[in-house]
Amino acid sequence: MYHVKTHTLYILSVGSLILFISVLGIVSCITPQYHFINHTISRLAIEKYGIWQKLNLFQFSLGIYSFGLLLSRYAHKSLLKRIFIHTGTLLAMSQIITALFPTDPIENIPFSFSLLTATGTIHFLTVFFVLGCMPIGISILTHAMRDDAFFKPVSHFTALTGAVTFILSMLWILFFTMGWFLAWRGLFEKIIVLILLFWMGRIIFLIKSEQSNRALAESEEYVSEFHQAQ
Repeated sequence: MYHVKTHTLYILSVGSLILFISVLGIVSCITPQYHFINHTISRLAIEKYGIWQKLNLFQFSLGIYSFGLLLSRYAHKSLLKRIFIHTGTLLAMSQIITALFPTDPIENIPFSFSLLTATGTIHFLTVFFVLGCMPIGISILTHAMRDDAFFKPVSHFTALTGAVTFILSMLWILFFTMGWFLAWRGLFEKIIVLILLFWMGRIIFLIKSEQSNRALAESEEYVSEFHQAQ
């Protein structure tokens, strides 16, 4: 996809994000006995309409990969370009793994690896791996964005989003392991995901604004050349 047009990557990124939220909302509502506050997003993949949620995760992995490539097109620094591409690839692969190896239905008891099946173990190890990489990844990404003219305006927002998401994720794991607030586990996870999706939306808005500015500049240049030709 390195040779895909930037506009196509933009459409894939935005379309995938909207589709992910839409399918997630619909499947959550129609799945029998699915409790929005108690059950996690991953739980949907093993319920009655699990095939649709798995397909949703697969398509969103493509969206994440496209998003990473899209950001690399707007980065001025080569280091930031590589960070965006590698991060998008890593997250997309992690998403695919969690879809292929679904979770186990253990929301209502304290977490322990001894409770997991083989697929559940792979699922959680993938999640923990991503969370373990977050502190270093956020630090590298934030510093690189601060040195890039285009992404500098959202570097502080990115750092704040990453820090809040990581802290909440650690609390989520602590509560689940200790058996605290188990009834609220699903809602807690969805808040974390919502924060990340909001960050994606903010970056997409930045890119959309840049596209509009470029289109306006090209239009004004065309009008100016037309008047000069007259």
